[in-house]
Amino acid sequence: MDRGLTENEMTRTRKSLIAAGLGLAAFLALSGFKAAHHGPMDPEKAHAKIFARLDKILTKVEATPEQRSRINGIAERLWSERPERDGGPRELLSVWSEESPDAAAIHAKIDQKAEARRVFANRMADAMIEVHGILTPAQRAQVGQLLEERFERGGRGHFRHGGAKE
Repeated sequence: MDRGLTENEMTRTRKSLIAAGLGLAAFLALSGFKAAHHGPMDPEKAHAKIFARLDKILTKVEATPEQRSRINGIAERLWSERPERDGGPRELLSVWSEESPDAAAIHAKIDQKAEARRVFANRMADAMIEVHGILTPAQRAQVGQLLEERFERGGRGHFRHGGAKE
């Protein structure tokens, strides 16, 4: 990986890659890949919400049409690869109505869901690395700042854009 960079520059580059990766994953997670506190969101509404927020970020960082196209393509790919929504914890409620719950089956179901989420998290990490390579250093810094502000609000609220509410 030595491209004539000092150890300090390589460390900063690694930290930037990690921060960008975590930032994109966090953004996607907080922007609709899961519903807020109002229960499951209709997939079409969730898609619209995620991509509207992504568009706001790309506008804020002044992404070029080519950058927008590439990043939207990555986001669409992630959207299509996301784990299917299922009954979640509600599926386990049936345990209380069963005479003898099958512990192995319950654990297997949980393990299967955890594995699907782990695989998807790794795909998100790969996508973040792709997006990192598409954005300029200044744009990455802006995205990092926007995401940091969002984290400080607990993942709620809108990104500052024009007159958007805080």
